[in-house]
Amino acid sequence: MNQSSLFQLFVLISLIDLQEQATPDAIFANLMKSRYLMTAVDRDAFDDALNDLLVAEHLAWSSHHPDAVEVEYSAYGLLRSLCADISLADVSPHGLERIKEVQAYADEVFEEEAEAINVPQEMGAWQTRSEIEAALLLEKKRAETFGYPYDILLQARETKQGNRKVYVVLLDNEVRNRRRVKTGTDPDLPTVYVGMTSLSIEARFQNHKNNHQAGRGYVRDYGLRLLPTLYEAYNPMPYKLAQQAEAALAEKLRLEGYTVLGGH
Repeated sequence: MNQSSLFQLFVLISLIDLQEQATPDAIFANLMKSRYLMTAVDRDAFDDALNDLLVAEHLAWSSHHPDAVEVEYSAYGLLRSLCADISLADVSPHGLERIKEVQAYADEVFEEEAEAINVPQEMGAWQTRSEIEAALLLEKKRAETFGYPYDILLQARETKQGNRKVYVVLLDNEVRNRRRVKTGTDPDLPTVYVGMTSLSIEARFQNHKNNHQAGRGYVRDYGLRLLPTLYEAYNPMPYKLAQQAEAALAEKLRLEGYTVLGGH
């Protein structure tokens, strides 16, 4: 295990010690006090590990305590893999005991959440069964005829595993007055923002509105409401597929004439 992964592991463990939400200073102080590692904890390395976890969305800034970070669901999967790859030479006996406890906890949380995510949802939550079947048939035909983006979205429709979701937000058309916003081919269709998240979609929308990880502020400043009929059929999915599906959904909506923002 390299030093970056080692520090990510113990940043997560220290944060779990602190009830899964704390300021960076408190996490670092707890890590120093706990003496999980055989060597001294370097603050620069700690800060780099914390930032890597935030960028990868294993951690997020808290919407309730702006100076604190909190654990995301995906962090438990990372914990499981890091715990399995630990080098005994780097960790104190006390640290090894804590790793066993945290690994068991991560397994429990991860499996409970995965089971909940994979429970089949009621058909008709956003469309009738016949409409869903018709949409699926249309996506298959488009995937066979055109390939991208429909092939990626078809794969997302059929996967139904993982903890990532794509989402679409209706934006006020005033956003079209901002620089570099290109109106879609059908100006009568609305302007939308396409994104991806490991949070609940409602929580991610609220984070946008609260200026938390709000990017360029399109949703913060112009977001009106979610448009589940444009995304519910594809969720959930694994991270790598979600990265592709986010871009594919944005492209699909552009092809249909929408003005589309986001969809990185």
